[in-house]
Amino acid sequence: MSSTTDQSKQDLIGQEEVARWLVFSSFWGFIFHILSFLSMLISHRRQPAPVNAKPALTAMALHTGAFTLGGSLFSAYSSFKRGKSGVQNVRDRIADGTVERIVVVRAIGAAVGAVCSLLLAVGSIKVAEQITEEKVFPEGDSIDWGKATVASAFSIGTVAAAVGQIAAWIVKDTRQSIKA
Repeated sequence: MSSTTDQSKQDLIGQEEVARWLVFSSFWGFIFHILSFLSMLISHRRQPAPVNAKPALTAMALHTGAFTLGGSLFSAYSSFKRGKSGVQNVRDRIADGTVERIVVVRAIGAAVGAVCSLLLAVGSIKVAEQITEEKVFPEGDSIDWGKATVASAFSIGTVAAAVGQIAAWIVKDTRQSIKA
């Protein structure tokens, strides 16, 4: 491998880039777990739903950790595949207007992807219950899974739409202030 190739790979995975991957992935992992868990909670057949804190918090940590690892690895893979850092990819999307154009598409994608987040939350709960030897929901599985899936898709899709629209406004306002 040439030293130029080695240098360009180092540019793709600099310390700031890795920090961005970790912060971004952990933030969204936490948010998605909270939304998925709340979807299960409001879909519990008994209200208010009883919850044991120790396994619930352990599940949150597991979900956030798994999401951080997966999100960071995906970001690294994407950077290597495109040959550009994540920052450069975002700058390209800002320059060509993609950020403003895909708010709805991104929200729909997030709503569909909410199923994955819900499954990861369920898996994290199962592992947390094994670790803590306590049930998150002490009365067993009394969750209406259809309702939980819809609630998760709606909440995550709504958050993605809001964040996407806010990002689009920031890009638009920045573009206009630069022109002024």
